[in-house]
Amino acid sequence: MDAVEEFAQVVSENPVALDHGAALLATALRPPCDVDEVRERLDELAATCPGEGFAALRAHLFTGCGFRGNVHDYGDPENSFIDAVIKRRIGIPISLAVVTMEVGRRLGVVVDAIGMPGHFLVRDAASGTYCDPFHGGVLLDEHGCRQRHDVIFAGRRVLQPEELAPVSASQVLARMLANLAQTRLATKPALLTTMLRMHGCIPVLAPGERLALAARLESIERFADAGVQAERAAAGLSGDAQRAALGAALAYRARAN
Repeated sequence: MDAVEEFAQVVSENPVALDHGAALLATALRPPCDVDEVRERLDELAATCPGEGFAALRAHLFTGCGFRGNVHDYGDPENSFIDAVIKRRIGIPISLAVVTMEVGRRLGVVVDAIGMPGHFLVRDAASGTYCDPFHGGVLLDEHGCRQRHDVIFAGRRVLQPEELAPVSASQVLARMLANLAQTRLATKPALLTTMLRMHGCIPVLAPGERLALAARLESIERFADAGVQAERAAAGLSGDAQRAALGAALAYRARAN
């Protein structure tokens, strides 16, 4: 079983093992990455935490271990690969969030993934307090989250309350893949194909995500795969939207012949 097939199996399980899925991204896109070693390093981070609870977890990772955002080369694909993030202690918001959630899980601390548009956060499930892993684990309330959002989007959109709700492990992995598809790795056709294949096998994708994925697959002439994604999108739609998606699926498949 290759890394893509193993990833498809992981994201089909309930619950989804976030650490395993994140490690498989690195395995598939930038080998070598030892999945067992990633888990061992996360175990070590948990074992060396000097206290209990979210406050201790946050102090351990962001003060004691020095995890922080890569402000000098945000677009470096290594920022998304969990083995590199653990080794270098730098990453982007979502990869640092994954480390926080996974170390927290090992300590019995429930840490929610908060997929705020433009900037990924975490939340202490017990207290409801938000935390920004990219900026040294600083604590935020809802107003602080809104301020972060508004700075990023400069008034072009309004943060909706549901956008501060927790997202699933599958949704985290989908967003990691969407991020990677915007990095310089995506200029390599074989790697982009792998990213899109992995993205497409995540069961929880919304119809709009699948249609966007189909369009991206069409752009690299993976017409049969594009047809599959458009057809799967149609299954979650109705009326004119469903008919349009089915029409797109037929068009993609026709180009594959």
